[in-house]
Amino acid sequence: MKKHNYFQNVFDQQLEVLSIGEFENNTPTIVLLHEGLGSLEMWKDIPETYLRN
Repeated sequence: MKKHNYFQNVFDQQLEVLSIGEFENNTPTIVLLHEGLGSLEMWKDIPETYLRN
């Protein structure tokens, strides 16, 4: 599965983003948010688990 990790500027703040899979028109998208530093690490394998089910 394709993964892309990058930073996005939002209101003068940098947010770390991990996109998994391909974005296509008219397909559902799930956005998982977490507060604090190191958020992507805290999600562990939860995003991949959602994609498989």
